[in-house]
Amino acid sequence: MHHYIHYILEYLLNQKTDCENIISAIGYCNDPALFHQYKLIIVPSGFFEGKNYGTTHSLPELPLQEIENIPLLFGVPEVTISENQIIVKADIIASSFFLISRYEEYVNRESRDFHGRFCAHDSLAYRAHFLERPVVDEYGKLLRHWLRLLGFDLKEPEEKIENINFTIDIDIPYYFRSIKGLAKSLLSITKPFNAIQTFFLDRTKDPAFTFDWLHKKNASLPKNKIKEIYFFKSKGQARQDKPYYSLFSEDIKFLFDFCKSNNIEIGLHSSYGAGEEPQLIFQEKEQLEYAAGTTITSNRHHFLSCREPEDFSVLEKIGITDDFTMGFADAVGFRLGCCRPVLWINPADQKVSKLKLHPLMIMDCTLDRPDYMNLSFEEAAEKSLTLLHQTKLHHGELTLLWHNHYLDHSEGGWQRELYRFIIQSLLVNV
Repeated sequence: MHHYIHYILEYLLNQKTDCENIISAIGYCNDPALFHQYKLIIVPSGFFEGKNYGTTHSLPELPLQEIENIPLLFGVPEVTISENQIIVKADIIASSFFLISRYEEYVNRESRDFHGRFCAHDSLAYRAHFLERPVVDEYGKLLRHWLRLLGFDLKEPEEKIENINFTIDIDIPYYFRSIKGLAKSLLSITKPFNAIQTFFLDRTKDPAFTFDWLHKKNASLPKNKIKEIYFFKSKGQARQDKPYYSLFSEDIKFLFDFCKSNNIEIGLHSSYGAGEEPQLIFQEKEQLEYAAGTTITSNRHHFLSCREPEDFSVLEKIGITDDFTMGFADAVGFRLGCCRPVLWINPADQKVSKLKLHPLMIMDCTLDRPDYMNLSFEEAAEKSLTLLHQTKLHHGELTLLWHNHYLDHSEGGWQRELYRFIIQSLLVNV
């Protein structure tokens, strides 16, 4: 059995115990002469075979078929159950691989937006209306059901959110701590007293300094269930990386100390340019480690602009162990089709890496920006609840992305109210 098939089966089983004896009873096989070796046979659809792999000819066609009300990307929804054996023609292996490997992004190289990103609206999940369902986890539930029919003792994961990643992208650490920021405020006659107070006396009075508020809100949840990560920019020189800030300034050092004193992980917010030239990440990581005095193992691309699936190979090579980029900018949901961390599989050669991808479910600006979802507070709250519920159903990991400056209460808007609403909702789901 190929390593990537073994890993997908292990992932779908979602058991904390050793699954080798169970996996050995599963055959991914289309030769009837070999069926007697297995208790459960999943018949390959041919996705991995022949000259179509890696081309648009291999992509699923709409409308999709369904198996047990779950969208099926490959194979046919036929299951033959006998006393000692089950034969499944629904290719949940290829369907899972397609989603967790970003296969369609690998094939559809020309489908990119202005920033070079593959968009939710172009994805199969969006077009087939299952972006807000972790269908890979649903395949896992179905697989466990078939195996229980064959007598295997498999437990269903508890319906509870396993843990929560509260992640902050620090694009704008402060508004008024620079001369330019102060001057802009005075010239536009907006918040002049606040700007002067912030610049000369107390950086924590800056409207963008929402870190205390965030940390206190997060602290209302059980400590063993939450992880906070602040992603800092480093070395970016593109226009989209503005405002630039120095990692060696007293203001950023203050934030580093804030992180360390509150058990908040420091991560790399790799630059906009690194989306086009991934090799830039090495120097960016090196500089952040030097400035923060800590080893950096987590990354998120600025603008969520990890353009090509293979770019992850650079992250793995330079010592990044966890990436938190995998959400769409233009729509919330499950970009990888799952709500649990998954190892990256390179769609080019099917190799399973050690780099762990943490699916990103919700980004603040995705919800309210007119060029993205443009939702009202009520709509955003309902959408957030849907994703929380789906994550809870599969004992998943919830990853949220907020920007500190987006929670500036003096600007109006409902982002603080939504954050409070999500925290309150999580209190009964973890």
